[in-house]
Formats: sequence, C-alpha cells, structure tokens
Amino acid sequence: MVAAPSCFSVHRGPMLSGEIFRGLNNPLPTLIMTSLYDLLEVDKKAGADDIKKAFRKKALVHHPDKGGDKATFQKLQEAYAVLSDPQKRAEYDQTGQVPQEGGGGGVDLSEMFGSMFGGGFSMFGMPGMPGMPGMPGMPGMPGMPGMPGMPGMPGMPGMPGMQGNQKAPRGPNKLHDIGLTLQDLYNGKTFTLHFKRDVLCKPCDGKGGDRSPCNACGGRGIRLMQQQMGPFVTMTQSPCGSCQQTGSIVTTPCSTCKGKRLVDEEVALEAQVKPGMKEGDRIVFAGKCSESPQFAEPGDVILVIRESGSSRFRRESDTLTCDIEISLAESLLGFTRNMEGHPSGSTVTVTSDAMRRHGDTIVVEGKGMPITSGGFGSLVLKCHVTPCILTEEQKVLLRPVLLGTLRSSD
Repeated sequence: MVAAPSCFSVHRGPMLSGEIFRGLNNPLPTLIMTSLYDLLEVDKKAGADDIKKAFRKKALVHHPDKGGDKATFQKLQEAYAVLSDPQKRAEYDQTGQVPQEGGGGGVDLSEMFGSMFGGGFSMFGMPGMPGMPGMPGMPGMPGMPGMPGMPGMPGMPGMPGMQGNQKAPRGPNKLHDIGLTLQDLYNGKTFTLHFKRDVLCKPCDGKGGDRSPCNACGGRGIRLMQQQMGPFVTMTQSPCGSCQQTGSIVTTPCSTCKGKRLVDEEVALEAQVKPGMKEGDRIVFAGKCSESPQFAEPGDVILVIRESGSSRFRRESDTLTCDIEISLAESLLGFTRNMEGHPSGSTVTVTSDAMRRHGDTIVVEGKGMPITSGGFGSLVLKCHVTPCILTEEQKVLLRPVLLGTLRSSD
C-alpha cells in the first residue's frame, strides 16, 4: 500500500492503517512507503514535460552505468512508467496503488481509427473483408466431363461499432483497514472521518477553462509513431502527454481551479460499527472517492474491519474463549471465580460444583459476543489445573481420602 500526502484525520475513534483518500493528518504506526511523486521529486499536479525532465535528471545520477544504485534506478523507472501514462497515473491518483500490468483496459480502438481519419471520430463498425474468388474448373478429357470450379471463400464479417471518447463508467473503489479492539466490536462504536478529496471544479464544469485542440496530437489524445522493422513498417500509438489524452489543452485557465480541473473539498463521514461485527466486515461510503475527469462517477470508500489489540478473551465467530487456572483443591471441590476483562466491561462470575480435570471446559451461555441477528453467543472456559507441592503431613492426610475415592470409583 502506498501512502499519499497528509490530509486525513480520525476523531474520537481508532487509528486507521494504510493511507486514506489522499493522505492522513496523524502519523500511523504502520509502514508508509514513498510515493511515486516523491521518488521523482515532482508535485502531484506536475505536467508530462516536468515529469520527463525530473526522470532524466534522476536517471543521470542513479543510472548503474554512471555508478548509481540499480535498485534505486529501477524504482525511478517504475515511477516514470506510471506517471508518464495518463491512464495509469489517473488510477494511481485515485487508489494510491501502483497499477498492475494488464490490469487496465487497452486503448480505445475508436481513438486509433480516429487518428487515422481525422479526430472527433466515432467508429460505427469496420466493413467485412471481401470473399476470395473461386478457382476455375479443369477442362475435361475427350469423352470425360470437366471438373467443376471450387467456390469462393466467404467474406469476413465486419467489426461491431464502438463509441469513441467515452469516460470510464466508474472510478475504482478504495479499501482501507480499520483496527478495532474486541471491546469496540462487542459494544459498537461511532467515529467521524475528516478528510479532503478532489472534486470537479463547478465554475468551469471540470474543463479547467477555455480549451483548444492539442497541437501535439492533432486533437486525438494519442500520438502515432512509424517504425521500420526490416521490410515492414509498423504504426504504434501512445497516449499524448501534452494534453493528458484529452485531445485539448487549456488556453485560458479557470480562475477557481487555475486550469487543474479539480478543487479540494472538505468531507466528514460518520462511521458506525455495529455490536457484533466481525473481522473482514465492511463499512461502505458510496461515491466518496475523489472525482476525476477520467471517470463518469467516483468509486466507493470501503473500510474493512480488522481486530487489533490483545485480550485474555479470544473470539471464534460469536463464541468467546478464555483459559482459566484452577488449583488442585478447586478442581476437586469446586470454585467460584470472578472473571475480569470481559469485552462487555462487566465482571463475569463463574461457579463450578463439579470436579474439573485438566483440559475440561465450562460453557457459560449468553456471555459470548453479540449476534447481529439478536442474542449473544457463549463463553467457553478451558480449565488448567496448576500443580502443587504437598508436605509429608498433607500426603498422610490426603492419602486415605484419595485412595478411598479411587476404590469407590472402581
């Protein structure tokens, strides 16, 4: 998990692990990795040219051929590979995680054909390939008829139409672990999340201001490159870094967002942990991720519950278990014990009149975890009989009793 800049805080609640939204106000007791922007020492709003210059500057210093560290140079390459690709960069800015190879979609074919036929192109389908003509028949021998010709091969069907220049329907979700104690999960808890997120600038409708077609790509959002490979000539395409694959650039910046298309928004969300929630349960805030021009709507913020802290009580689904030490006398004669540290905060009194062997269990109904559908689970106590050292006098007194007990049991 990659941490983003600091801007998030948790009030009256547990500490969150991992980065939330675009960062955290409070330092976390977890490993925070250096962001890709920090590796290249560029601002998050840096343009494609600034990122390229920063990478070249770093590469001259850290390239292994120049005496630099190979691992550091590889990290710089990985950072540049993400930040120089508009789609990968948008995904990284949204999720804080480095996109995996093959995880993103391919370049829209409508853009590829639009670049060939002049931009602003919506592809309605490619025509099929014509069929191959049939082979003529062979002439007959004297007295024998000729062989008929072979029929032609049918044409290949056309490709279905694709709508060009569409936004991805929805941004990715963000999952974040939230550490809660067993007591929090027993009693329930409510806390407020305060953070900043990016939203589209309303005065300019997220356009950044007045725009004009990008000269670098001709308004197509991609660049075509011709490459000679032996007798063949191949055409490859790459996203345009000058316009961030939008096909246009800002000529007159918006006075509100300064051409960035996004502004900060303060958000406060109330998270409610219900009594009895378990490890892995989720709290979902629909559509609360940062907005982006790349997506039609933002993804969800999802908090994943993780049980943290230590307790003498252990949870197994709706059952609580606990080890209890009893003396030899208590194992033989019975006992009453007040159990402290129960996640409910109250003292649980346990009484046993029967003889308890080492490893026996005592089940106390209704003293386990709350059940979300109603009621409570059980508390299971595992007995551990502690050994004791007897004097000779005590052995003399106990021998008739114990031996009598053994004979009666026979």
